[in-house]
Amino acid sequence: MASTNSCINNITTGNSSVGIRLFEVLPHYTDFIWLLLVILIFIPNIYLLLLIVCTRRLRTRSNALISSLAMLDIMYALFYILPMSILLILHHHGHQNWTPLTSIICQSAYNIIRPILDFNINLHICVISLEQFIAIGHPFKYQIYVNNNIIFALTIITTYTLSILLAVIPFMTHWYDFYYPGCTVQSITFSILITRAYFQVWNITCIAVLFPLPFLTIIMFYTKIYGIANQHFRRTLPNTFRTGSSEYRIAVNKKAATAIAILLADIVILRLPYVTVVIIIYAGASTHETQPVFIAALLITQMMSALTSVVNPFLYSYYNKDLRRKFYKKRWFSFRNVNHMTPATSSTRISRLLLRVK
Repeated sequence: MASTNSCINNITTGNSSVGIRLFEVLPHYTDFIWLLLVILIFIPNIYLLLLIVCTRRLRTRSNALISSLAMLDIMYALFYILPMSILLILHHHGHQNWTPLTSIICQSAYNIIRPILDFNINLHICVISLEQFIAIGHPFKYQIYVNNNIIFALTIITTYTLSILLAVIPFMTHWYDFYYPGCTVQSITFSILITRAYFQVWNITCIAVLFPLPFLTIIMFYTKIYGIANQHFRRTLPNTFRTGSSEYRIAVNKKAATAIAILLADIVILRLPYVTVVIIIYAGASTHETQPVFIAALLITQMMSALTSVVNPFLYSYYNKDLRRKFYKKRWFSFRNVNHMTPATSSTRISRLLLRVK
């Protein structure tokens, strides 16, 4: 979502009112909606994180990726949404003017921290999908991955490094610079014109990471998992698939298709609207008259995309059998006797949903 910067600057004049105008389009009570999102994101993610950390049986390699995703969602709420919403509330309802310090804090949260976390969350979703596929399709290679801490550490380091690079490139190349007053950075037209080709490549890469990459990754890997599960049934229960009841086969296929559809719905419903608005603005479809409409649509769809951090802990814990038992069937914030369980012999993942009909 770092490409928002370029899109905003494409439909604004770059003067001193740009930073204020960005958050003046919507009614000021929306500042409290951002604050509500902090609570909605923080509670389920911190619960999931504590659940994995405090339960010995859940400390698996697969759950480590999920806990890392939960940590990113928590950081998204605390380091991006919380400071930005507080500053906007102070400005709109406390009648405090923007100072150089508050402008830099708000611009850093919106234009640096936000894209870093957005990119990292999407890359984590891709890595989780890949990890699930390797575990099911290539179990022997997966054992090497599970037993090798270096590979796991390099995976996490790579996602963080790529996310940080994508987010800070505009500032390193002087395409953007901090601007007072307000919460939106200023675009440096001269620098953008000199390196226009690289600027366009960066924008396209940002958009690709925000939607097409996780969307296609989920389709590709979870469809393959479904195919492997289907083959497993044909080998282990040949009579059911050839001469047995067709209702059983339909139930298996329906459950697998539902699992994939839910994972894709998270991407399509909550993230696609924002990416669509970004592409429309980037294509130059906005005019001076339609500028408030596009900015309002951008902010509303940003709130929608933030809901993915609310959905993630429920979604990825549901498709993990051990996590589902704890996350949904135990009382929240109850961690008594969690360390007396025996460690799991293997990680549990979506394949159990595909290979078993309850």
